Amino acid sequence: MRNESVLVGIVSPSQKASLAASAFFLGLLLEGIGYAAGGDQSRQTLDGLRDVMALIPAGTILLAAACIAFYPISAASYRRMMAALGRTGRTDSAPLP
Repeated sequence: MRNESVLVGIVSPSQKASLAASAFFLGLLLEGIGYAAGGDQSRQTLDGLRDVMALIPAGTILLAAACIAFYPISAASYRRMMAALGRTGRTDSAPLP
């Protein structure tokens, strides 16, 4: 069995599950701010929509920035790892022996 088929077999259902979970939580979020499809929205609902469309992405970006800022691999530690693996200076994409 090829590794690619195993990877696709795992990744595809995981992506579908995450999409379903995000739709579920979005529904809960919209219900929580009082959104009603097809009708006029109250000022409170519009404010809630604005907050959801701004604060969640901003929070996610800040979280990603924090992860990147504290990522433990620097250029020097990367070179040490590559030297330990015996792959110094290789630029081709040939598989490791």
